[in-house]
Amino acid sequence: MGNISSLQVLILGHINLFVSIPSNFQSKFLKVLDLQDNGFSGHLSPTFTNLSSLNVLTMERNFLSGTVPTIFGSLQFLFIGKNNLSGVIPFQLGALNQLKLLSLLFKNLGGRIPTELSGCLNLKVLDLQSNLLCGPIPSSFEALQNLKVLELGSNNLSREIPSTFGSCLSLQILDLSNQRIS
Repeated sequence: MGNISSLQVLILGHINLFVSIPSNFQSKFLKVLDLQDNGFSGHLSPTFTNLSSLNVLTMERNFLSGTVPTIFGSLQFLFIGKNNLSGVIPFQLGALNQLKLLSLLFKNLGGRIPTELSGCLNLKVLDLQSNLLCGPIPSSFEALQNLKVLELGSNNLSREIPSTFGSCLSLQILDLSNQRIS
């Protein structure tokens, strides 16, 4: 694909490409990139994820490996669940202050939920279900006043639900099923 300088929207979802993600993919005007439900494999290179105008990235249901990338410009919607990514959720995602939806479900992500995610003040949906996450739910999530959906089911979270959740007045769906919540 290389340098597609004026492209703004690229939708290649559901077409069974079964190729590696190009490492030299560039477009300074690209706003929407939909590569979901294909056979894409390999890592997301820093060049690929440094698309400064990108608002929507949908890459769910592929065979991507490695760790969750940390460079995403001005993303508002990030769907990269249902891949073979592992490691921890990068704390740098908390700097995405335009982010409205973050979906990292059905992966092998472990460790704690980064408290820095509370920096995503526009976040409305956070879906981290079916991972290997452990530890407490960050009490700093009280800052997420726009959060409507928090999916944390099927992890290994522990301790009690933070009392600060009472101040999350927009929260409509809270899924904490299948884990050690007390």
